[in-house]
Amino acid sequence: MSTNCMLTSMFILYIPVLLCSFHVYCADRISLRYGELIRDNETLVSPGGEFEFGFFSPSGSSGYKRYVGIWYKWDKRTVVWVANRDDPLVNSNGTFGIGTNGTLQVLDTSSRKVHWYWKDDYWCDSCTNANMTVNLKESGNLVLYYNETRLWESFENPTDTFLPRMSMMSSTMILTSWRDRDDPGIGNYTIKKDPLDVGDLNTLIIYQGNTIYWKSMKDDRLSTISDYFSMNPSGCKRRSDYDKSCIDYNVRLVMNFSGMIEVWKEKNRTWSLIQAEPRNICGVYKFCGKFGSCNPNNKLPCKCLPGFMPDVPEKWHSGDFTNGCSENNKACGDRNTFLSLKMMIREDKPQESYMVNDENECKETCLKNCECKSYSYDEQDSCQIWTQDLLNLQEEHPYGQNLSVRVAISDIGNLLSGRFYFLYEFA
Repeated sequence: MSTNCMLTSMFILYIPVLLCSFHVYCADRISLRYGELIRDNETLVSPGGEFEFGFFSPSGSSGYKRYVGIWYKWDKRTVVWVANRDDPLVNSNGTFGIGTNGTLQVLDTSSRKVHWYWKDDYWCDSCTNANMTVNLKESGNLVLYYNETRLWESFENPTDTFLPRMSMMSSTMILTSWRDRDDPGIGNYTIKKDPLDVGDLNTLIIYQGNTIYWKSMKDDRLSTISDYFSMNPSGCKRRSDYDKSCIDYNVRLVMNFSGMIEVWKEKNRTWSLIQAEPRNICGVYKFCGKFGSCNPNNKLPCKCLPGFMPDVPEKWHSGDFTNGCSENNKACGDRNTFLSLKMMIREDKPQESYMVNDENECKETCLKNCECKSYSYDEQDSCQIWTQDLLNLQEEHPYGQNLSVRVAISDIGNLLSGRFYFLYEFA
C-alpha cells in the first residue's frame, strides 16, 4: 500500500435525523520520519510521481527474494537503486526505517536480522533521532536529513544506474553491475572515471574485476557518454530536487551485467537504447594487443601492423590476440619510410605533441627520433608522436583518422606481395 489515508467525517443536519457520512482521503507518502516504517506492502512516492521506493522482487527471479530499492513508478521493472543487493529477505516481514542509533536500515522483524544499514561518522551534541527524516525526491534521490542537513543520499551511493542530477566528479563514484538480469547482487563489472585523468577528457573505464575491460577514447567520439556523467541542465543548481523543469528524467545510464555501458532514453513511456559500449569485440581494451589492429568485419578480427609479426604465434592463430605483435626489423636506420593507414582510431595518448608547419615537418620529426614508431598529423598543424606501444587500434572506423606507421623497405615488399590488407598509402 503506497498511500497515507485519513478518515474524516462530514456532518449534515437533516431534520429529523443527524446524518454522518465518512470519506477516506488518500495521499502518496513522500517522506518517512523517525519512528515510522516502510513495510513490505508500502512505498514512498516522489512528489511528482516519477519514482517509487519500497520492497520488490526482480522480474523473473527464482524463489522468494525481497529487496529494497527505487524504481520508476510507471515502469516497475526498471530499478535504479538497490539497498540490500547482496542480502535479500526471504519473507514479507521486512521493514525500512531509521533505527534507534540513527542508522537507515532494512530489518527482518521476525528474525531481527539487519539486511542492510548505513551509518556515517557524523556527530553533534544536539542531534536527536526525532529530527531525522527520509525523503524521496522527484529526481529519484533518497535523502536522509537531520533538520535541513543532508546526512546521506542514494545519489552519492549508486548501484548500477546513473541518473540526471547525479555527479561523477569524484573518482570514488562507481557504478557496479548486477550479477545477472534478475539478480541485483554485486556483479563482475564496474565503471568509473579514470583516476589518472588529470585533464578534462572525462575518460571512463569499465573494469572486469581488477582488469580494464573498456576505456573511452577521444577519437571514437564517445564524449557523448561522458557527458551523461555531468548532466546539469543550463540554469539549474545541484540541489534543485523539487524543480521538475530543471530535471530531464528521460535518460539513464546503466552498467549492464553483460559488461556494456548503456544509455537509455524514454519517449512516450517506452525505453530505447541509444548508445552502448563496447559495441563489438574491437572495443574491448587491448583485444588485439600491442601493434595489433582490429576489424570486427573480418573473419579473423586482429592482424599485426605492417612491419610487425605475432609475438606468440601459436596463441595468435588459436584466437588469443592479447600478446599482440612485435617488430620484424628493429634497426633504426632501416625503418626510414612510413605507411599511412586510413580510418584508424587509437588510444589517444601520444607521448609527444608539436605544432608544425606541415605534415612533412611532422614526418621528419619522427624520423629524427629513433624511438618514434608512428605519427599523426591534422589540419590544425598538430603533430602527435608515439614512441611506445600502440594499443586499441581499430581500422575502417567511421570516425577514424590517418595514422603513419614507421616501416622498413623490406616491410613494403611484404605489402606489395599481398601479405597485409590495410587501407594505406606510402607517406
